[in-house]
Amino acid sequence: MYDGTVYVGSESGNIQALSLETGELEWDENTGSPNPVSGSPAVTEGHVFAGTDNETVVGFDRSTGEFLWELRLKRGDHVRSSVVVADGRLFVATANPAGGLGRLHVLE
Repeated sequence: MYDGTVYVGSESGNIQALSLETGELEWDENTGSPNPVSGSPAVTEGHVFAGTDNETVVGFDRSTGEFLWELRLKRGDHVRSSVVVADGRLFVATANPAGGLGRLHVLE
């Protein structure tokens, strides 16, 4: 949640922004993947960040929902937890459902 807006991911691969006061949909944008956004998005003053089960991390403009960028992670790195912003960095934990080790990615 940020400045009266709640940001959530969906099973369909979308990020939605909803007014905390009214519940009205402010924007609804696809991450570029039909795969779920399992964890909560991270929100900063200007951006919304989320990970998908399609080995990607995406960024959106917080106010408009405009898709800004995508980072493809290593093959098998599925983001199934919330991403976290701290100290100007984005922390992304991944799982490997094929039995490999998960990773912690730190993006600046």
